[in-house]
Amino acid sequence: MTVIEGRESFTEQDLPQSMHLRQAHGREMSICTDGEFTVSAKGQSWCFEVKDVARFYWREGSATIQFEYLTDGSEDLLAFWLIHIVVPLWFTLEGTGEFFHACSVEIDGAPIMFTAPSMGGKSTLTEYFLRRGHGLVSDDKVAIVEERGKFLAIPSHPNHRPYRRFEDLGIRVDSFCSKSAQIGAVYNLRRVAPDEAVQITEVVGHRKFAVMRPSYLFDFGALRERRLAFTAAMADSLSIYEVDLPWSLEKLEEVYDGICDHFSQRENC
Repeated sequence: MTVIEGRESFTEQDLPQSMHLRQAHGREMSICTDGEFTVSAKGQSWCFEVKDVARFYWREGSATIQFEYLTDGSEDLLAFWLIHIVVPLWFTLEGTGEFFHACSVEIDGAPIMFTAPSMGGKSTLTEYFLRRGHGLVSDDKVAIVEERGKFLAIPSHPNHRPYRRFEDLGIRVDSFCSKSAQIGAVYNLRRVAPDEAVQITEVVGHRKFAVMRPSYLFDFGALRERRLAFTAAMADSLSIYEVDLPWSLEKLEEVYDGICDHFSQRENC
């Protein structure tokens, strides 16, 4: 992928279909195209705007993204939005991979994923794993590709945000995993009362699909059939577990030990 400043051959008049997206990181976002949002075609033109920061332009099938700064634009903001939103959006629309709202770390060389609703404990638990020496695969957004029936987690960038601060790339992580690897397991975090026990139970049947489906980062009509098939195949292939997560920082060590022991025992079976 190449990212360059400019907007050669792009005008707003050429992109008549527009849609406002839900706000993210304190900014309004919108996207427009010269085609249909329900049909994705080769050569289709796209413009993604982060209000007051930048507009990003590309054509489907091209590996070049052009951008122009808006009133608040800066290199730091550009880097943040490219890494967190634009590149995942580009890969999603191109069909190169699927992005899930999740965190991923390594245990014994295998990526595991943490899924949960927003504010559900993913980043806090990820930070605890990093402090204990585990490698970071991806923070907040996990790219997944399928190769010959195996589902691989793709490392994203070596930064982690264990706090809620808008438009901040986060803390640089030394233990960053640079190679893709097959996902070992998915742990879905379920918030429970602080005095409850840490329990890990296997998710089976159609509930595996239900756990993964809400974690999609973007939702466009043209993608749904492809993504439903991808999610169903992934859910069928991966082991998915539900973790009762007591809502107390004092229980983090117990949660950490429980997941590590569970995964190690599972791998040795």
